Amino acid sequence: MSHMTSLRHFKTRLGFPFRISHRDVKASVEEGRRGKAKTTTLSGFKMGQIEWAMWANEQAMASAGVLLLGGIVGVSGIFKNWGIAVYGIVIAVLIIVFEYPRSQRRKGNTIERKFQHILTPAVAALGPVSRNYYVRFALYLLFCIPCYFILPTVLGGMCLLVTSIIYFVAAIKGEQWIPIKKTEESRRLQTLEPPSRPPPRTPVHARRDEARAAEQRI
Repeated sequence: MSHMTSLRHFKTRLGFPFRISHRDVKASVEEGRRGKAKTTTLSGFKMGQIEWAMWANEQAMASAGVLLLGGIVGVSGIFKNWGIAVYGIVIAVLIIVFEYPRSQRRKGNTIERKFQHILTPAVAALGPVSRNYYVRFALYLLFCIPCYFILPTVLGGMCLLVTSIIYFVAAIKGEQWIPIKKTEESRRLQTLEPPSRPPPRTPVHARRDEARAAEQRI
């Protein structure tokens, strides 16, 4: 009997009570309800919408690079059907030119590629061919078929197939290619003057640095 009493006391000291009271059960149930309510609140939170066209554009550029390398290997290795390798090189160059200008994002800023503004008017002049992603889905699906008939271009063909699928999803979501309209002044990065004092800096010193930088600009 004394052994059982000492064991019960030992469990109580460790934080594992031998008997669970009704108050403990009620408290745990209330905590569970509050946790469920929090989960419901968090589940109602809406995440930002994914822009599939942005990923399709990057996938298309990577696919063109893979296809271009495969075409060069097929031509230099003088494979039996080396004409398909030449086809892969031509298609890869056309895809790079066609996909180089990025589209305007629905929300937020869009980072342009270097010298993108040169090719943007040419791509925009194609009309529905460049604007409608269903067209890009069909084109890339057709472009990848001949690539499976020669080994060096198989990987590039598979990458083009993935690109077409992503563009199909973007078209279903209602996305389309929109040219970026920005002036040359808006593309320039604004440079900030470095602080004159090392950290830690108080708000007074920060205001002095800002006033001094404003005087230098004038």
